[in-house]
Amino acid sequence: MRILHAVWQDSREQEAGLLHLWLEKPEEKSVRRGAGRNEYPTHPYAGKPDEIRAVLEELLGAPLEAALPPGEMPLFLPTRVGLPMPSHLLDGPGDTVTGWRVPTLWMTAGQASRQLSTLLQQRANTNEAYASPDLLVWAAVCRWVMALLARERLVPIMEHPNHDAKTATLRWVPVLDDAQDAQRMKQLVDAMPPSARAYDYEVRSATDTIKGFVSTAVDSLARRWVSEIFGRLPKQIHGWPQGSVQWLTAVYEGRTQVGGVANELSRLAKDLQAWSDGLMTPMGRGFRTCFRLHAPHRLSDDWKVQIILQGADDPTLLMEAEDLWRPMKGQRQLIEASQEQLLADLGRALKVFPELERCLRQALPSAVTLSTEEAAEFLQRTAWLLEESGFGVQIPGWAKGQTTPWSVQLTVSEPGGGQESKIGLNNLLNYRWEVAIGDETLNADEFLAMADSKVPLVQVRGQWVLLDRSRIDQAIKLLEGGRNTPMTLGDALRTAANLEGGLTTQIKFAGTLGSLNGEESMAELPAPQGFQGTLRPYQLRGYSWLWFLRQRGLGACLADDMGLGKTIQLIAMMLLSQEKGVKDGPALLVCPTSVLGNWGREIARFGPTLQVMVHHGAGRRQGQTFQDAASKQDLVITTYALVARDMATLGNVDWSGVILDEAQNIKNPEAQQAKAVRRLKACYRVALTGTPVENRLTDLWSVMEFLNPGLLGSQESFKRRFASNIERYQNADTVNRLRTLVQPFILRRLKTDARIIQDLPEKQEMKTYCPLTREQASLYQATVRNMLSKVEDAQGIQRRGLILQSMLRLKQICNHPTLFLDDNSEVGRRSGKLARLQEMLEEILANSDRALIFTQFARMGHMLTRHLTEEFGCDVLFLHGGVPQKERDKLVARFQGADGPPFLVLSLKAGGVGLNLTNASHVFHFDRWWNPAVEDQATDRAFRIGQKKNVQVHKFICSGTLEEAIDTLIESKVQLARNVVGGGEDWLTELSNDQLRQLLSLREEDVEEAV
Repeated sequence: MRILHAVWQDSREQEAGLLHLWLEKPEEKSVRRGAGRNEYPTHPYAGKPDEIRAVLEELLGAPLEAALPPGEMPLFLPTRVGLPMPSHLLDGPGDTVTGWRVPTLWMTAGQASRQLSTLLQQRANTNEAYASPDLLVWAAVCRWVMALLARERLVPIMEHPNHDAKTATLRWVPVLDDAQDAQRMKQLVDAMPPSARAYDYEVRSATDTIKGFVSTAVDSLARRWVSEIFGRLPKQIHGWPQGSVQWLTAVYEGRTQVGGVANELSRLAKDLQAWSDGLMTPMGRGFRTCFRLHAPHRLSDDWKVQIILQGADDPTLLMEAEDLWRPMKGQRQLIEASQEQLLADLGRALKVFPELERCLRQALPSAVTLSTEEAAEFLQRTAWLLEESGFGVQIPGWAKGQTTPWSVQLTVSEPGGGQESKIGLNNLLNYRWEVAIGDETLNADEFLAMADSKVPLVQVRGQWVLLDRSRIDQAIKLLEGGRNTPMTLGDALRTAANLEGGLTTQIKFAGTLGSLNGEESMAELPAPQGFQGTLRPYQLRGYSWLWFLRQRGLGACLADDMGLGKTIQLIAMMLLSQEKGVKDGPALLVCPTSVLGNWGREIARFGPTLQVMVHHGAGRRQGQTFQDAASKQDLVITTYALVARDMATLGNVDWSGVILDEAQNIKNPEAQQAKAVRRLKACYRVALTGTPVENRLTDLWSVMEFLNPGLLGSQESFKRRFASNIERYQNADTVNRLRTLVQPFILRRLKTDARIIQDLPEKQEMKTYCPLTREQASLYQATVRNMLSKVEDAQGIQRRGLILQSMLRLKQICNHPTLFLDDNSEVGRRSGKLARLQEMLEEILANSDRALIFTQFARMGHMLTRHLTEEFGCDVLFLHGGVPQKERDKLVARFQGADGPPFLVLSLKAGGVGLNLTNASHVFHFDRWWNPAVEDQATDRAFRIGQKKNVQVHKFICSGTLEEAIDTLIESKVQLARNVVGGGEDWLTELSNDQLRQLLSLREEDVEEAV
């Protein structure tokens, strides 16, 4: 065990001091006595300077910012039988206290405050290294010093030794006169063990020791910081007296000495002393003076500030000043001393509270009356100055926040209140202005009449409220200027978001528009008649919301978490349009190539009555031929790459709507595909994405510019007004203003939301269909041709072996060409599966979820681990059969840790059983085992007792390949799959040549187009 101590050595001669660090260890060695009679023996269990440094860095969790000088100091410690006892026994009964010399590393008070302030209780020990109670107390003192500086609880003073001296000493001293600091000092004194003062614990008290350190540290740090921040004198001081200029020069340059004319320095020192005394209340008194504000019940009455005395140690002990002037028998001497202190306090308070002069004219000062204007000044400025000067202030509860929350409220509604009117962002609305103050609402006329008083302290429906005068003037300008001005929805939102800053405004949607921000419940629609399946309650609300915005010509961003069913909510909206006979042209759906097949299958499953055309592949239609074919469809599906490439064809169609799936693909507003989708003509626009903001707020701007052009202003304006303040400074007001603008158009539901989670199954399985790249398709077809040519003449075991070997190769091709070729070539975007995996993992990472990725190929696992590490810049773990048991346990523990890596790749055989990986809420089967039981076992690594989230299982299938054909076969014969197919892949070898050919044939439309 190694225990690190800290002891303060005050230097009375130089009015400075050092904090020494020394190390106490259990190992014994011979005691070496000092040579001289006055020397103390060397402590036999004290660590060397190098050991002290190592332990300190271990406890801090970081290297020291600079090397610390070695030193030596005598400590008075308990001693028994000629040997020092553990230092924590100091001041205990029965032990003799003698001096021992210990090696140290020392810091100045300023250095200690900067470095030790990060040492917290939770880091008090590590690897048998411990922070002693005295070190922890000194660390708390250091944090207090830094807090004093941050709160600016310090003043500069000047000490002039005599009238003839031509130099004076400049020091910064802490101001420790408020209740918070008095309480902090008491806590530190009570917590400080004698070992923290082992240098002179019998000479100086804990209070004096802490005060000495704090004073020295504040002086050192303040001089350094003032010189670094300011560095040179302000221009305004030219023409001041020479002594004042020289003093201020020393302050700004961080010096300790001031030179000048002796009598000027003496006079300046006295003035500074009087000024600083006026700012501070001496500590250690039995009471402090407080000022309590009373509000009048009627508008015509005066306000009153009552003077009271408050117990220094017990703030609940209160005595009114008028009682102080009527001393009871036997208390005259005590009361007279208190009266003198009170009068002195009132004299000091007069400097910041000039209205007290009226009170001091009275024979027995106990209260002062204020006008409403003066009361407003007291609440806004004087109360704060009194508290900073060490006085107590008590104000009414309604004024605790300094000003009452209030805002200008804009209420808008559709013209005529129509249910189905298209309003868009640029259509005119009905509106009215109001002002919300606390729980009260005033119309524009009432507020303007109230504001005529020009006083920020006003009565609203009998309740006093304090308003910001500058904001009142801004509200008057807004209300008077906006009364008769036509307004669109876009104008209303931008006004409510208050793009110019300052005044807080809110927008309230009335009538049928109330659903935009939840003030009115959304009219929930029943599922469309053509929908094949069941919509969960939150999905019904989502599709109803999509329809609501569509009917009003407003763009909608459905931003539900992955797995909550964005696709089927969109399909339901399309079916409702078909059911209602709304036919204003086909809709265009743009998606990544990797999910092109998924959309076709999901529509065929849930909305088979929809007429769908896929615009993809080398033989896709162009020009008028395309327009004629598209006009007969409900939905045309294409990819982001083709929108930019085929703009001449797609841009000439008047689309009923444009829908973007995985809308984060347009996060770069300067990319060609982002520019292309913004040019498409449409009556409504929808964006589907689980991550509306991936990296920067410009992602959000790009999506919203597609949905509702112009809503967020230009890109440069958006960066200046929103992105910089939020990304750099996390400005809460700016966040709220941006939320006001975009919230009506974004519906975001999370799996962690209790209202959503109860609607979900505990385990949700989904199939993800991925296209082959051109390279994969070429390799796949060549392998099939080669296998079929050989299998024609093969018999028995040779035929079976040939089929199984070919199946293995085809599965490798479906995973990645490099896995099949075994050539260690670059990974790139050569695999449809890997491209889709990356897209899904991006969303999982953005939502701070974790995932397991299973593959039956160890080489694929290594490839995934390397590639994902490079792509995401985070640790990706890999568990396979070659990992020893001890390392396997460490790997699992690391993934299960609170700060563990987000992704764990596992080989199916090594990681499919015997593991508890409940920190993952997503499971990916990158390649299929074609054995439901084996896949279920692997999934159950995450879906087991201890799992607190819903588990989503993603099964990857290459479209048009044997993977899809076998999955279809298994699904059509579920019982057979579990009883027969579940035994492995041998059943494939029993198929006839024709069955094999049909099973393995590759469909051209399921090949990803090279772009």
